[in-house]
Amino acid sequence: MAPWKGFGSVAGYSPQNTELKEACFNHFDGDRDGSLNEDEFHSLCCDLFTIDGTGHVVSKSESLAMMKVLGGKEILTPKAALIVVDVQNDFIDGTLALRNCPASQEGADVVPVINQLLDFVQFDVVVYTKDLHPPNHMSFYDNLHLRRLHPSSKVKAEDARMLDTVVFDRMPLVDQTLWPVHCIEGTYGAEFHPDLKIVDNHIIAPKGTDPEIESYSVLMDNTKQVNKELVAELRQRAITDVYVCGLAYDLCAGSTAMDAQSLGYRTMVVEDATRCVCHEKTRAMEQGLLNAGCLVGKASEVPAMVSMQTRPPRWGLVAALNVAAKLGTGPL
Repeated sequence: MAPWKGFGSVAGYSPQNTELKEACFNHFDGDRDGSLNEDEFHSLCCDLFTIDGTGHVVSKSESLAMMKVLGGKEILTPKAALIVVDVQNDFIDGTLALRNCPASQEGADVVPVINQLLDFVQFDVVVYTKDLHPPNHMSFYDNLHLRRLHPSSKVKAEDARMLDTVVFDRMPLVDQTLWPVHCIEGTYGAEFHPDLKIVDNHIIAPKGTDPEIESYSVLMDNTKQVNKELVAELRQRAITDVYVCGLAYDLCAGSTAMDAQSLGYRTMVVEDATRCVCHEKTRAMEQGLLNAGCLVGKASEVPAMVSMQTRPPRWGLVAALNVAAKLGTGPL
């Protein structure tokens, strides 16, 4: 059977084009019985999923797993979002500069890598997140006296120091790290690094704006409330794939990637476009992301992923799960 050429070069193709979908189905329905058997579906997967343009990277067990979940439906047409997390002055040369954290990394090093991605990869949308705190935010060590700690907090108010973890007397109970004052709305520290490229038609997504709620991830706050506004924006654009970069890997960037994966997006962390606070916590975050099904890779791999020259089988299973859950044009 000749490889299926796909829909990418077909003018006017959209995921709703029933005629083209039927042509693809008929191409692989070799026995013309109106359904794809295990071998026919495996042939489809071998042509569909590629690594650097090379096909047949899918094992029979992987294609059977997708077929079992998919239940005769189809895999969605990919659309990619880049989420640029918190590339702000305070995290680079301000009150919470990464160079002063345990890993001693230079936050500004992510800027040229991200800019190169934006120059050479055509994402369907780019989201820039911003920590945007009010002065009385609960995460600031200087505001510890404004709130009562829960009896379960191992660190007591009189003993607490900068970067300690406490538990405030509020529901739900959530561990809270006490940070230096940073990214106050309206200040220079809250602005993007001046060298960061801002593309046209982007989305700016603020987080941490509620003084009583911490939010590392832009997709969910630390109490696991979903950012419905941003998810609606991504759904409107039929986003299926999310690439995450920025600051910091072991906190806001990693948490955003984890939540993207949990919401059904096929997610990749662009590790050389991130920097971290703590190496040990970064290793734990990376293992958690991999266990959750995320990919972790280099910026050099992203162009082939977005152009679909590389289509990892792992992402095929996530797409199949999304279709099986009747997610329509995107997660949720």
